[in-house]
Amino acid sequence: MIITLAGHVDHGKTSLVQALTGVNTDRLTEEKRRGLTIDLGFAYLGQGAERLGFVDVPGHHRFIHNMVAGVSADQHALLVIAADDGPMPQSLEHLQILDLIGIREGTVALTKCDRVTDEQRADARARTEALLANSCLAKAQIIETSITSGEGLEALRNRLSEAAVGKTARSDSGAFRMPIDRSFTISGAGVVVTGTVHNGAVQVDDTLRLFPEDREVRVKSIRAQDESAESASVGERVALNLAGVEQNDVRRGQWLTGTVDEASNEFSVSLKVLDDYPRSIRHWLPVHVYFATSHTTGHVALLSAERVAPGEEALVELVTSDKLLLRRGDRLVLRDQGLDRTLGGGRVVSVQPASGRRRADDRLARLSADRAEDPASSLAAHLDVGAVELDPFRRNWDLTDASLSELLAASGCREVAGHAIRNSTWQAWKQALQQDIEHRHQEDSALQGLT
Repeated sequence: MIITLAGHVDHGKTSLVQALTGVNTDRLTEEKRRGLTIDLGFAYLGQGAERLGFVDVPGHHRFIHNMVAGVSADQHALLVIAADDGPMPQSLEHLQILDLIGIREGTVALTKCDRVTDEQRADARARTEALLANSCLAKAQIIETSITSGEGLEALRNRLSEAAVGKTARSDSGAFRMPIDRSFTISGAGVVVTGTVHNGAVQVDDTLRLFPEDREVRVKSIRAQDESAESASVGERVALNLAGVEQNDVRRGQWLTGTVDEASNEFSVSLKVLDDYPRSIRHWLPVHVYFATSHTTGHVALLSAERVAPGEEALVELVTSDKLLLRRGDRLVLRDQGLDRTLGGGRVVSVQPASGRRRADDRLARLSADRAEDPASSLAAHLDVGAVELDPFRRNWDLTDASLSELLAASGCREVAGHAIRNSTWQAWKQALQQDIEHRHQEDSALQGLT
């Protein structure tokens, strides 16, 4: 199980990981000099099903882009709050980001408990519980800890181990996809890249594509959860030793993928605006867009409203400066360029750009169909609108040809020239066409009679 730490700067995230694992995740010289986490750090604990991988993220608001790069929806959150401070601004923002990215389970560590009185500890706990209410960690266990006295550390280890054993792996039959968060070279081995597998699986000797350069690389060896492996699958943190690329060619924000995927810079998102965002979202707001380890800028195009108020959710289109390797269901975090704060985030609904007017009724109906929870429900909703172009539908839902054929067979519709059409719709079209032909024939006969 991969555990993402979150929390305000100087609340003890790195020290807590070191107390649990014996590893100091601050690896950069500047980090050690300043005593401040700047980039992502990694450590591991345990073996087998109870093996835990820790991703230590920066707590300072200036490095929020690095924090987002370390979070994935499959992970377990470990929110760290210092008892002598209680919840602080980055405690809230990190919690909001965990929620926006889709994390649904976690644990809270109340640190530095040896520095406060019993009354202060109780107050910090009460304010932490208030912070968690109505969040993705509303039911999270709060464990009081101290790295000085050792209080709570064993209880925290046990809690995380229990969560690892009880965690159900997400099944994913889609093509392999992994965002790169770090690259380096090892003498005698060559280039190594690390990241968390977002989709599918990878095996030794697989041929992958490096996005956005579309460069072919080969997997020479794999370490999954920091152990040698022949393969790795969705949710696992991996290091891949690659052939066919130099270290200078690899950087954070690139992706490795098993297919030649089409990237998008115009896509539709179900956007949730944070409750505490200070103003409504208006059309064409400039934003920073964070997706896994990728970062770009863009604009928010509103589709069904003139503005979106704090706390509201709406369908919008994002138009970004750079293309992103997106699939339906991916989650993004948006930050306001002017205010330098998180405004909200969303789930990708469709990666297909508008072919006509953004707010056309037919397009909005199609996007509403794309918001369905599964391909069968989405196909049914699309068929209610009319014929469905199958290739964009297949790509948006990441379906194989076989799974699409099964879906069409179960729906009872017919396939005509790359489109799916309900039999009732087909018959209605056929009848209308016959009537039109008969009407034109009658008109031609009448004209011939006049001559």
